[in-house]
Amino acid sequence: MKYEIGKVISQKYQDRRTGNSQITADNIERIYEQYPRIKELDQLLTIENANIVLLIMQDGVLRTDSIYKNELTNTRIEYLRAHGIPSDFDAPVYTCPLCNDTGFLNTNQREMCSCYHQILIPLLLNNSNFKNITRYQFDQFNLNLFSENEDTKKYQLAISPRKQLEGIRKAGKYFVEHFDEESTKNLFLLGKPGTGKTFLSGCIANELLQRGKSVLYLSSPELFEIITEFRMLSNSFSPDPVRYEKASQTYQSILNCDLFILDDLGTETLHANRQPELLSILNFRIDSGKKMIVSTNVDNTSLLTLYDERVLSRIYGNFSVLKFIGDDLRHKIR
Repeated sequence: MKYEIGKVISQKYQDRRTGNSQITADNIERIYEQYPRIKELDQLLTIENANIVLLIMQDGVLRTDSIYKNELTNTRIEYLRAHGIPSDFDAPVYTCPLCNDTGFLNTNQREMCSCYHQILIPLLLNNSNFKNITRYQFDQFNLNLFSENEDTKKYQLAISPRKQLEGIRKAGKYFVEHFDEESTKNLFLLGKPGTGKTFLSGCIANELLQRGKSVLYLSSPELFEIITEFRMLSNSFSPDPVRYEKASQTYQSILNCDLFILDDLGTETLHANRQPELLSILNFRIDSGKKMIVSTNVDNTSLLTLYDERVLSRIYGNFSVLKFIGDDLRHKIR
């Protein structure tokens, strides 16, 4: 995902530079048409600079100017002043003068310019596949929607849903703040529909997207549809090039995005090849140190019947389990 977005951003900056170069050229040509003497002086300066370079090549003596060049330069300055022409009329035009439309604040391309993030963030948001992602915010995580009443028999926990969700919200914020740390575990969200799992995933995704991280959200059925499409086209003798490129890019995003969110695990149609595919993704991302959030409406007992030990051991061994309890919030909100 980031590679493709990087290509888009690079093209945007190239378009900026091309457009601004034309603006610069037009500015110069406009002055030359109105004041031919400036064009003549600039041509003479160009010739004299070439002569200086030629002399350096002949005798090896480093020089940057000559008496004639200095005379031309002073004449040019006086002419510009006398006719009220800005001395920087021929200066390059930049959309962002901080980075000169490169996207970086230094030549080794280690520090991104603020304008780079202005282009990057909307692209990341659009590629996350998370609908209305910007409305998911931690400060909108309303704990008052959750019951204060403890019910050990009903919730299988000795604390109230509100207290449990307060801890889960803190865990979500911790995940964001320590996202790049190797010790930060992936998140496995367990709970009935409407208990806040998707909202927490959205809050985390939105925060990370605003920080320039790539995020991809897929439901479990969507994931396996994409994998099926990719495998089918990969094994085809002559696949449609557009479909294959799209399927290949999406599959690579699943493997390589900074955060992959897999929602509704257990709702996909089960086939013999589904578990090996899921295990392959889990193994690749875990071994690569790339973070995941997996959520499911299925309880622990049912998970044991749906997935074999290899899949579950990878999840429970490498994910922090967050159990969501309480009633369906969607009914309360309505």
